[in-house]
Amino acid sequence: MESYLYAFLAVGLNFLFWLVVIVVESVESHYGLMPQRRSWKSSEPFLYLRDWHMGTWGDLIGFSFINWVAGYYIFLISSSSVLFPALCVAFLASSIFFLDRFSGRRSPGSGFPKKGAISIHGVLHLLYFFIQSFLCAGVFLLIFYGEIQGLFIILAVSGAVVYSFSFLADWWEGKLEPVRY
Repeated sequence: MESYLYAFLAVGLNFLFWLVVIVVESVESHYGLMPQRRSWKSSEPFLYLRDWHMGTWGDLIGFSFINWVAGYYIFLISSSSVLFPALCVAFLASSIFFLDRFSGRRSPGSGFPKKGAISIHGVLHLLYFFIQSFLCAGVFLLIFYGEIQGLFIILAVSGAVVYSFSFLADWWEGKLEPVRY
């Protein structure tokens, strides 16, 4: 029973952290600390987290499935055979995400409002990205090691599929295209 409580706690914390990121983004926007939203179809798009499929249903639905499995197996994820590799994957993924966005290669947005700048919202989202990368890597390493079975594999893979579809939806809409100068 205790493992199920951790599973639901992990999902709840995902929603809570996501909500904090959105609220900070709204506060920064309200006080003029970043430009106002502009559609990705405009000549100079400026997207907020809620404009991304990955940032909405990808984070909230896809990651919730994976987080539920991660919460259930949290003590296995914290074992040394999973902890270090999962942290390495999370660090690498977060570094690539940060460098890509910070470089100005992509259109500016609420997390990285201009080349070489990161907002408070961006810092929080980067931390969220790191945590989610760690949990995803941990869960999929446990699946690879044979520690997760049955329904839990289905939940984790379902979460990955949902998030992948959110990524593809953003890609299909052109939101992942590099900046054209």
